[in-house]
Amino acid sequence: MNRRWSTSVVVGGVDRISEFPDPILVHILSFLPTKTAIRTQVLSKRWRFLWTYIPTLIFRQYSCTTDCSVGPDAESFYGYSEERCSDFRNRDFVTIVDTTLKLSNCSKLKKLGISFAYKPCLASLVSQWFRFAAGRGAEELHLEFHDGEFSLRQQDRYELPQHLYSNSVVRVLNFCRCRVTPKGDVAWKSLKKLSLGDVKLSDDLLQKILSSSPVLEMLELYHYGGFSHLCVDNRNLKKLILRQFVGPTYEEDEAADEDHYEDHEDEAEGEDHHEVDEVGGGNDQEVDEADGEEDEADGEHYSEELIISAPYLQSLEISGRVAWNCQLMDLSSLVDAKLAWKLDDGGGRSRTTEGFARMQAQFKGLLSSFVYVNSLEVGTWAIQVLPIMEAKGLSSPLLNCTSLTLETCLTNDAFPGIASMLEISPNLETLFINDSYPPHDELYSWPGKAELCNFKAEHYWTSQERTFKCLSLHLKKVVFADLSWYSYESHFYYFAQFLLKNAKHTYISTSKQGLWYAVVKMENKYWVLVMAIAVAMAMVGIADGDSSTPTLVKTVKGKKVCDKGWECKGLSQYCCNETISDYFQTYQFEDLFSKRNSPVAHAVGFWDYKSFITAAALYQPHGFGTTGGKLTGMKEVAAFLGHVGSKTSCGYGVATGGPLAWGLCYNKEMSPSHAYCDDYYKLTYPCSPGAEYYGRGALPIYWNYNYGATGEALKVDLLNHPEYIEQNATLAFQAAIWRWMTPVKKSQPSAHDVFVGNWKPTKNDTLAKRTPGFGATMNVLYGDQVCGQGDADSMNNVVSHYLYYLDSMGVGREEAGPHEVLSCAEQKAFNPSSSGTDASS
Repeated sequence: MNRRWSTSVVVGGVDRISEFPDPILVHILSFLPTKTAIRTQVLSKRWRFLWTYIPTLIFRQYSCTTDCSVGPDAESFYGYSEERCSDFRNRDFVTIVDTTLKLSNCSKLKKLGISFAYKPCLASLVSQWFRFAAGRGAEELHLEFHDGEFSLRQQDRYELPQHLYSNSVVRVLNFCRCRVTPKGDVAWKSLKKLSLGDVKLSDDLLQKILSSSPVLEMLELYHYGGFSHLCVDNRNLKKLILRQFVGPTYEEDEAADEDHYEDHEDEAEGEDHHEVDEVGGGNDQEVDEADGEEDEADGEHYSEELIISAPYLQSLEISGRVAWNCQLMDLSSLVDAKLAWKLDDGGGRSRTTEGFARMQAQFKGLLSSFVYVNSLEVGTWAIQVLPIMEAKGLSSPLLNCTSLTLETCLTNDAFPGIASMLEISPNLETLFINDSYPPHDELYSWPGKAELCNFKAEHYWTSQERTFKCLSLHLKKVVFADLSWYSYESHFYYFAQFLLKNAKHTYISTSKQGLWYAVVKMENKYWVLVMAIAVAMAMVGIADGDSSTPTLVKTVKGKKVCDKGWECKGLSQYCCNETISDYFQTYQFEDLFSKRNSPVAHAVGFWDYKSFITAAALYQPHGFGTTGGKLTGMKEVAAFLGHVGSKTSCGYGVATGGPLAWGLCYNKEMSPSHAYCDDYYKLTYPCSPGAEYYGRGALPIYWNYNYGATGEALKVDLLNHPEYIEQNATLAFQAAIWRWMTPVKKSQPSAHDVFVGNWKPTKNDTLAKRTPGFGATMNVLYGDQVCGQGDADSMNNVVSHYLYYLDSMGVGREEAGPHEVLSCAEQKAFNPSSSGTDASS
């Protein structure tokens, strides 16, 4: 159905859109799909050329099949009917792209993305597009070719232009189905993310690319092959993704997975590839005949080799098919890993005796390389292999992960594997089960599997004689995601009942959608479990801050004072203002710290909105978040949480969601260098035997004297029990807010005072360039560790979190004030570190 554009946006009789200046309108247009932005030229004469200044241009042509049907939409890129034939449609698309680029007036291009069915006759035109991108200084370049009616031979694919290899501006490159053949040096000095799909590589070429990309942070290879060694010595490369190995015989396999590239366009949303390279439910006779023909070739395929060495890598994902001889050598810095692999390449070799033995050895070797990761994600295929290995007497390595994600369905096929994973994960604290029914071809009938899975679900967990140490020691949280009807019929109930009965400190959570299915399918049989989950969700609703307590208003000494109950209790002038829960609620907290419960985080399940708002309630009567009007309160909450987010973040440049979305990833220092005991304070705050005073909390506390002072203020024995901070999120937030509200010295302001305007600088403060605002909060909290150091990264990191939170809360970073208010680059410290009074160290 065609949609008609209105010529203006009118609110109350006033055209609000037209009031914006052109740069603002162009900025708005940059968030729209390119085709939609271009269509705005029909609105009025003023809008006719605005779209030509947008810095992001994305062109995508969906692949055309023989019946000329395409994807989920009934229209192609610019609304043309899919009834057109592919050649004519391809010419339309190319003309549109070429015309759009020629009309573009943007002097600095941020992103250019083109995805279409390439033909050799278009090579010169594509090269012009590359020159356009280079001339406009494009920072991101995505070029994805998909085949039309026929697959192109390797020599007919587009060859990347040589000038691209010396581009020192581009930061993100994504190429699919093209030829990478640098004839000279490669100089990608600014490249941070590289994605190559269905590109023929070699050991030398891959090493040349890596050695010429000094700041590369993420490397993604999908449908990869042609090389046998991947040695990464780059200290900046933190994330490696390998999806769907195609083997050394690259040219023979290059057309084996036609649908893979369509799926890869959805990979940006985090979905896994659907592998069409596998055996699943085919004709058994054909498989048997194929097995006989392949016996001769087995030796060649078994010789497939891939050796990976990456001593500085922090995140690794291996999914789809892997080489038969894949070895992970040095992964000493690995923090999180995903293993959603399968060995079978479509020939059924894993079903043979020799193939199955190799498969088990391969899995054990890969799993052994992940022994020391903090977070591990395992797919359905690997989960099914593990119990069969154990049944054959092959022991599995003990894992040290604290977070485990299992991508599997809750059925008889998966229960033995889930039990095995729990048994070999004694330190497990958080278990995620993403319950999605796998394709049929992932449920193989391996030797011995039928016997292992022949049981009644209601008796499986109660009959277990093995020891699950994680249940009695560490497991705190179990999360079920995307639960489906087949799980709720029985299997989910039996497994959840087992966990609740045997795990001493565990609670179970699920999505609201899952709860709805539970009520529908489980009916009266499992109402107790349903009610337990419902009560838990009701408690979350209470934590949103919804309170019906009436406000008590009095006049004391001519001043209006109020009491708002639990959140702002005690007659105070600040309680007459809006409280924090009035303008900052659970969904905003979740948005600010959206990655804190990701599997790779180190404090999964610890931090939550309820803990923050409960701790804040103690200080709102004193002005925390309640000084001034709503705007000032929101800015102070954003400022405080900006400090918290920066000090507890585990985000890095290419982290999912961006580096600023990973606040509250930690609740303690992971590798303390020493016990932080200072004998100088042995009379006032003596160190407790065996206690360690390393960093803990939302604003990390270090040293015995800081634990002692904080404990005295909060009336908690933190000097003898510093571990309380990492065990109680409310206490951790309470300690951080106390530090925010309390001066280091009585003669000095607190971070709260310098931010809300309670502090008036003296002449000495002015000479020391100390001014009220966010910059001064860093001076109060960190002193010369951050301030007076010029434009330091440590300072900019805190400022970036503050600005990001202002935007996320709907305040907007423009409310943060000028640079001199935000920064403390030139401020002299209130308390130089040599005086030993800095509270943070």
